[in-house]
Amino acid sequence: MLALLLLAFGTATAAPTDPLQVSARSLYDLGLPVASEAPFVELLDRGPADPAYDEALAHLVRIAALTDDWSQLRARILDVPQDRWPKQEKDWLAWLRARALFAGVVDRRGGDAEATLTEARKLLGSIPLSAEAALRARYLAGLVHGRLGKPHHAHNAFVDVLRAIGRHDGDLVSEPRAAELDRCRERVVFALAALYVHAGLYPHAVNLTRHVPFTSPRRAEADLLLAWMAPGAPRKGRPVGAAAPRLEAMIHDAGARDPCAERPAALQTLRTAETTFRPLHAQTGATLERWTAEAALDDPDLQHLEWIYRHVGEAGVSAELKAELGTLAEVATVRGKLARITRERGVVEAERGSWREGVGDAAAATLDAEALRLEKLGGAALLARVTSEQQRLGALLDAATGAAAFITGLPCPARPTD
Repeated sequence: MLALLLLAFGTATAAPTDPLQVSARSLYDLGLPVASEAPFVELLDRGPADPAYDEALAHLVRIAALTDDWSQLRARILDVPQDRWPKQEKDWLAWLRARALFAGVVDRRGGDAEATLTEARKLLGSIPLSAEAALRARYLAGLVHGRLGKPHHAHNAFVDVLRAIGRHDGDLVSEPRAAELDRCRERVVFALAALYVHAGLYPHAVNLTRHVPFTSPRRAEADLLLAWMAPGAPRKGRPVGAAAPRLEAMIHDAGARDPCAERPAALQTLRTAETTFRPLHAQTGATLERWTAEAALDDPDLQHLEWIYRHVGEAGVSAELKAELGTLAEVATVRGKLARITRERGVVEAERGSWREGVGDAAAATLDAEALRLEKLGGAALLARVTSEQQRLGALLDAATGAAAFITGLPCPARPTD
């Protein structure tokens, strides 16, 4: 219906005769890129034999780069023939395909992991440092090299990213771009710190994490890493980062004490950890129960996730977790694209009177459908993060309980009396 209605715009040239192609191009040319995304996706899904395939692919890359929402292309990238990649957009597509390949290895979805990672590495290596996708490509290249057991190459890739970000320091960039650079810098800092810890280069890790801003949601994680680097602290078997850094820091503190000479202090630390974090664990669990219960009542097909997205600010989520949820890349993307949808809806309403009857309604309906899809994506990201937090808190609390039982049961020699 939308395709037929948009023929009324008269913005298409005589070349395309496919109504769907005309509708997609018309919306895009009218300054409604988000509204044009759905018809372009439909054109792409027809397959490479369709005459509009190349145009659809090129426009979808441009829309994704504009909104930073790659979800539609990410779901299809492995089915897009590389010989059909548009020249202007091939760097983004190379990064996206490499990302999908790497995700498949991480998720262990079968196949030859080394061959898959090697293909991803070659794709990322084809992206020049001057490309718009370069920062993401070099960061992903570092992860790929790490998986391939090449820490030196991984280190070089991460350092390339930090140097490239450093060249932007002092530049006047948009707020979303500045936030993206900050997130990228912090991801690389922790990736490099992991490499340094693995190699035993603890001072290098310390120097890196000191540069994490105090306003960052990952500051606690950086503080924990700094604590781990303290002189005399055991250095084997320590992960870089934790779901509940303060809790893990307390467990680490108790474990670093002499289990006999400092038993009371160690047990007190673990008791404090229990009383501090057990209520948070229960609160988070209750939040998840409420969210999933309301969801089941509203729609068993997971149509409830937009409810979670809108109501994440309710009581039941800790202030720390709320702050972290707000920094999730998926949530930032959703918020940004929803703001763009609001602007496009304004254009539709302003121009509705000059369009034929029904055209504005059809465009508005397309935008509403995309807004709902985005809210579900944001809700899914929030739900996954809260679920992960709940599980990790539970595992850490179990570890604290086990540590307390172990320390209590140790047969310590009697202290000599004066």
